[in-house]
Amino acid sequence: MKDFKEQFIFRRVVCELVDVFSWVVVLGGVAITFVGFRDGGFYGHLLGGFYGSMNELAQLGYVEAEPSISARLVGAIPGGIVMGSGFFTMMMAHQAKSTLDIAAVARGMFELARMKEPVTKVGRDEPSVSRSSERASGV
Repeated sequence: MKDFKEQFIFRRVVCELVDVFSWVVVLGGVAITFVGFRDGGFYGHLLGGFYGSMNELAQLGYVEAEPSISARLVGAIPGGIVMGSGFFTMMMAHQAKSTLDIAAVARGMFELARMKEPVTKVGRDEPSVSRSSERASGV
């Protein structure tokens, strides 16, 4: 049996490209998460504009000049979703590669099984199981 990784070469290359692309998506998601957490995302910018107009109150200590932790966590959610989709794509690419490996190994096993001569052929010299059980029961 030839090496199973030599079969389905184009499909394996496509799976590898999808795997590399998914790493790019995951790293982009990390960057989006970091920026969203740092700035608070859209909600943080909205509050930042509001706090910027209230700069005098922030300097006096009446309001926060930075987005709150809840705004930061909400701002990090889109990056987490992008990271999750990248990891899911990566998982599906690995699953496709393993399916191709299983198909190639199964094909090789079927080729080996076809090359072997069958030991007995049903219907020639050997009675089937049902006939032998009928003879034993006396029917």
